[in-house]
Amino acid sequence: MKKNASHIIFSPSDLSNHLSCKHLTELNKKAVLGLLNRPVYTNRVLEMLRDKGLQFEAHFLQELEKGGKSIVKISQE
Repeated sequence: MKKNASHIIFSPSDLSNHLSCKHLTELNKKAVLGLLNRPVYTNRVLEMLRDKGLQFEAHFLQELEKGGKSIVKISQE
């Protein structure tokens, strides 16, 4: 969930989460609007899995490019 100048943009994950918990949607919306602070979680295992996933993805994209495939990179913004 992100906020631009005029409205809130919902991601597919936000919509999926909303089906499971409408209260979570309200909390996320308040956080995006600056009414609440998001909790900070530290989970070393999750961080390790995220890093491994990003490394795998980078390696996989390199292999595709080496194989002559055309890759379109989309900005995180």
